[in-house]
Amino acid sequence: MATMTNFLFSQHLKESKNKLENLQKELNKCVDEFNNFLNNIDAENYSDFDDFNERAKAFNEELNKIMSDKKHFIVSFTNIVDNNKEVDIDRLNNLTDYHDYNSKGIYKSANGEYAEAIKYYDEAIKLNPNMADAYYNKAIAKTKLGLLKEAIEEYDKAIELRADYTYAYYNRGLLKSDLGLLEEAIKDFDKALSIDPNLFDAYNNKGLLEDELGFSKEAIKDFNKAIKLNPNYALAYNNRGTAKDNLGLYEEAIKDYNKAIKLNPNYALAYNNRGNAKDNLGLYEEAIEDFDKAIKLKPDNTDAYNNRGNAKYNLELYEEAIKDYDKTIKLNPNYAFAYNNRGNAKDNLGLYEEAIEDFDKAIKLNPDYVDAYNNRGFTKENLGLYEEAFKDYKKALELDPSNECARENVKRTKEEHGLK
Repeated sequence: MATMTNFLFSQHLKESKNKLENLQKELNKCVDEFNNFLNNIDAENYSDFDDFNERAKAFNEELNKIMSDKKHFIVSFTNIVDNNKEVDIDRLNNLTDYHDYNSKGIYKSANGEYAEAIKYYDEAIKLNPNMADAYYNKAIAKTKLGLLKEAIEEYDKAIELRADYTYAYYNRGLLKSDLGLLEEAIKDFDKALSIDPNLFDAYNNKGLLEDELGFSKEAIKDFNKAIKLNPNYALAYNNRGTAKDNLGLYEEAIKDYNKAIKLNPNYALAYNNRGNAKDNLGLYEEAIEDFDKAIKLKPDNTDAYNNRGNAKYNLELYEEAIKDYDKTIKLNPNYAFAYNNRGNAKDNLGLYEEAIEDFDKAIKLNPDYVDAYNNRGFTKENLGLYEEAFKDYKKALELDPSNECARENVKRTKEEHGLK
């Protein structure tokens, strides 16, 4: 009889283990999807708060449902144990406990208690060193604590245990991107896509990195794929527009920004980027309107103030431009571009000493700022300081031997003033 009992129990054990694993997969899928949603929000430009609340509510309801199912499972599992006295209770406890610790960790993370969550994940790993989900969840908690390198190590372990762990590759790619490891990040996005070709966020993020590395044509291909998978992906339209901007395709870029804005009318970054494209086409008044809109949506938008200043500069509204550069610098005292731009505007107003002070500040913030050296040299020439100007031009050429402006300035000052 004991043999039959143990046989039946072994069947119950097998079924219970499968059910528990399925519940855990549901739980992790639920968390993965919501975490992915959070990771891909452009927080500074997000406006669809009703959608956010609905998603958060749905996530909470799904989480509660799964945990309720899990609780019912444990109760029924305990009943099985009570009816089979010849069972190794410690072995059975481990079967439920490591999943329980992992689930408690997820709850702690959901409440923002990441350090506490890590403790639970560690307990789960002690009971089951092969639990990939616990390493994965631990990586998320460490990411929230800013421990990016440690988080990558946790993803490494999760991937070692589960080679087809899509979101582990994807999230590791995000972290490598944040750490400046762009080529490695692209490899992780590629791996995630080889497992799940429908992961449109991976195409978008891969495209961003390719564009940053100067491969704008390749980036556009990836943005195309992201948009094909998700036609309402405002972020991808904006990013594709930026890649087209980098290729000088300003009219095409504007079309993408238009689409991004149509999908998200409160998308401040898209207005700012469209303004830049219009500025590059000489449509300065229209550009200013876009920068105005970007600033209205995001009053602390340093880029929009700086860019609006550039458009006003191009209209020779130098005093108005300086006001925008002043605002940029007030919002971000370390904005080297704004100091350089303000210096140019002051130079055009004949405020040469003040202009040089701005170029000095830009160079202090960015010692490799080629344009600032060139511009400071030009202003020094206006003051008759030819030798000092010559030094600035030479420094600019030293930093960028391919810079034609610096090369021409060095050649010209040599010929005009007999400098060596």
